[in-house]
Amino acid sequence: MLVVFWETSSGCAASTCAELPRDIPAGAIQRLAQALTSFSAQAWRTYTHPA
Repeated sequence: MLVVFWETSSGCAASTCAELPRDIPAGAIQRLAQALTSFSAQAWRTYTHPA
């Protein structure tokens, strides 16, 4: 299961964003989570620092 969470003005929120097959290696899931975290940070920076 891949869970996303974010901070809000009144605490944190979380939601399941994907259910992953059980046969995916843990390392692959970790790399996916790291890539999505990086993507999220870059997308947020684009929002906070428009060209």
